Amino acid sequence: MSLVERSPESLSATNLKGQTALHVAAAKGASSKVIMYLAGQFPQALSQVDNNSRLPLHYLAQSSNWVLPGARLFERIQECMVYCDPHYLEMVRMCCVLNPNALVQEDKRGKTPIDYALEHEAPMEVIKTLQLTSQVNLQKGICKKLPYTNVQASSDANMSIHTRTGN
Repeated sequence: MSLVERSPESLSATNLKGQTALHVAAAKGASSKVIMYLAGQFPQALSQVDNNSRLPLHYLAQSSNWVLPGARLFERIQECMVYCDPHYLEMVRMCCVLNPNALVQEDKRGKTPIDYALEHEAPMEVIKTLQLTSQVNLQKGICKKLPYTNVQASSDANMSIHTRTGN
């Protein structure tokens, strides 16, 4: 019997930083299998902010789990679609679908999950997943406007980013 089966309330418990098990797993780079399990068992955690006003998606966006093991840095930049872990992308997509406003949630530093993905040089496929999911949610009227006007990628993974004014 697992800890979750013996003590389901452990999923909603928080540490001194206000983080649930899902926050901690995302911050520590747990596997997509662990993240999906925790999110499936306690989906409310996807909308729960910690003491820094961060959602689990803020931590997922700065994860090192984007790239499959063994991918070299230059391959990661030039051919990220080949090396991006599809389970990770599905997990990011699931977090966005289950909490449509997650992409526009600013933490105490004024940063959104997309800010962290860009700051931590996420592969373009991760950034596109975040952006496209946000656009779909916006079109369906289930989230507020993403603070970025445009993120474009060319075939060689160059990107131009137009951010909100004032940043």
